Order: sequence, then C-alpha cells, then structure tokens
Amino acid sequence: DTELQMGTHDLTVEFWLNTSAAETQKIISNGGQADSDDGYSIKILSNGFIKAGVSDGTTLLEKQNGAVAANDGNWHHCAVVFDRDHQLRVCVDGTCQTQLMEPLSDLNCDNTNDTFVMGRTATGNSSQSYTGSLDEVRIWNTALDNSTISDWQNQELTNSHPDISALQAYYK
Repeated sequence: DTELQMGTHDLTVEFWLNTSAAETQKIISNGGQADSDDGYSIKILSNGFIKAGVSDGTTLLEKQNGAVAANDGNWHHCAVVFDRDHQLRVCVDGTCQTQLMEPLSDLNCDNTNDTFVMGRTATGNSSQSYTGSLDEVRIWNTALDNSTISDWQNQELTNSHPDISALQAYYK
C-alpha cells in the first residue's frame, strides 16, 4: 500500500474511536513498532492515552497524549500529524501534545517489514488487537493544521475540503 506509506513526506491519520479497553492495543499500524521497524503506528495505552510512533528503521520517535484518556466508553476524535519539518502532534478531542521531529526530518520512514493494518500489530501478529469501534478513518499525505482538523472532524468529507487532493484513504 504505497499510498499509506510515510516515506519522506508528511502524514496525517485521523479517526473516531470508542473503547473501554484497559490494556495496550494497536489501532493503526504500518510498522513503527521499534527502532528497527520502519514505519508508523498508533495505539491506545492501558491508561487510555493515545500514543504514536514513527521510525526510519534505526531511530524510533514516540509521543503520547497524556491529557485526555480515550478509553471511557465514549466516542473520541483522534488525529496524529507527522509534520516532518516540525512536530509529531497527537491530538484527542482537540487537545494536542507535541514532539519535535528533527531526528527524522530527512529520513525515509517507508515500512519495509509489514503492511498497513487496523486493529492489530501486523497481518501476521494479532497481539494487542484493538477491541472497540473505529469510524471515519482518514489518511492524508500532508500535515493538516489543527483548524482544518477541527473544522472537519464532525462531518463526512466532500470535495470542498481544502486538502481533499491529499486524501489517500477514507474508511467510513
């Protein structure tokens, strides 16, 4: 799935989730599980915080949103923005926490080990499978700004979205 790879460009992954899980579970994964596993991953931790990671196969960069627990059985909007020139932003219900992306800004983060999956670690690894609901999963090959994410999080996409040409995948 080349369109879902991070490579050397920016990437935004946004989705709605609803879970009461009390253990770490993978939400979206395209590698990015360890220093040596190139790609990106998004998971929910046992404390309900969303954590994202990205790796070039040598260096792993991770950030969690420690402000909003998302495992309370309610729907939460999540957006993870991999802005290669600036920051990794992990946003839950509009509250964002950031990590500088400088160590990976010029490196290739294409996943060469696994394929894109939702709700599990990898196609051949069902550990930490996600138990909950996902809706409106959107993957963009650009770093969406916070105002665009906020403006569009509560509606289905249309051609009037300012970044519609950067949409790579849309799972309703």
